Amino acid sequence: PDPLEEAAAAEAEQGDEDGGDDKKENQAEQANAAEQSDQVVESDQKPRATAKPLSEAAKRQDMIDTELNGMIDEMMDSEGFEDETEMEKESRDAITKAAKELCYTRKYYDVSTDKIIFFPSITKLIVNYDLLEKATEYYYDEEDEFPSEYSMGLRDVTFARIEAEGSDDEDEGEMDDDMMERLSMPVQLTEDEPDPLEEAAVATPESEKDGEDGGDDKKENQAEQANAEQPGNDQVVEPDQKQRAAAKPLSEAAKRQDMIETELNGMIDEMMNSEDFEDETEMEKESYDAIMKAAKEICYTRKYYDVSTDKIIYFPSITKLIVNYDLLEKATEYYFEEEDEFPSQYSMGLRDVTFARIEGEGSDDEDEGEMDDDMMERLSMPVQLTEDEPDPLEEAAVATPESEKDGEDGGDDKK
Repeated sequence: PDPLEEAAAAEAEQGDEDGGDDKKENQAEQANAAEQSDQVVESDQKPRATAKPLSEAAKRQDMIDTELNGMIDEMMDSEGFEDETEMEKESRDAITKAAKELCYTRKYYDVSTDKIIFFPSITKLIVNYDLLEKATEYYYDEEDEFPSEYSMGLRDVTFARIEAEGSDDEDEGEMDDDMMERLSMPVQLTEDEPDPLEEAAVATPESEKDGEDGGDDKKENQAEQANAEQPGNDQVVEPDQKQRAAAKPLSEAAKRQDMIETELNGMIDEMMNSEDFEDETEMEKESYDAIMKAAKEICYTRKYYDVSTDKIIYFPSITKLIVNYDLLEKATEYYFEEEDEFPSQYSMGLRDVTFARIEGEGSDDEDEGEMDDDMMERLSMPVQLTEDEPDPLEEAAVATPESEKDGEDGGDDKK
């Protein structure tokens, strides 16, 4: 269901309850007017239902029109334009067309404010001249320049707004363009385009983690299940076994647990098979329980959508938390008593395995290294840790853009 339609329907229903008396009065007035003027009230003249909410594409167009028109009006009211009442039509058409092509074409979810941020802004594209250069392309012929007085006037308005109110482009200034591009996704520009944020919300983490090899494993498992059901086998397939074969996919919380167990067990096995552990066949149980409990508490607790790879990236990784000692320190908290340290041979062994993997295969933590921790935290969202937790990526997919653009003041205006 479309949550915007549901919201509109709820408003209409509330309006029916609150305005029931008004509606009856209006109907009575219409009936009286029809009788007095001998007019027949056709069905299409009946009060229309609440209109369908605008799409994201339409809202983006409206957002650009409102903001740019406000800047143009402010420019035309300034001292430098006393002899003009309005902007030249060709110039206005050119700058508007350019804005609708370049501005607010991408978006990302900012978990710190629980808003979807749209960029690049009109402000930024006027400051760096991109919007004015694009407007020149639509202004008369190729050799004609966009009028310099309008370029200077719009830049004056822009810098005056930045100085007086502060810019809304702090997010854009904190990251370079490549990082902004990578961590964002395209805005819906036409009515028939899909919303990538909604598509990301329903993506399955296995494909991001397992890749093509995971697909082969899945086929092998399906083949094994099919063979097990053949009459030549001695196993009897009970009804509940058939149901499990087509069971509901694991929740994100269960997938995260499985991902941690698989990765950490692989590292532990690699450590125990090394030369330094020839005298041990398996890791001490208390140490194993402590490191596993620590990993399930602090590893892969957040995620973000990487538009460049069309994957959801989970972090912080086990690799990173072993390198910076956080995982080993957390394991100490769960190892016997408070004064007991997590065994140093296991700490050193796991770190040796980690650095060997980084050197041999490369680390999966390049994304984490490109941004500082605060930025990673801000642009990510929590992973579902328990079965009953909601998925914030799904919630972000159905957020309405007005709230992200207007903020609290917009909420007051709306009321």
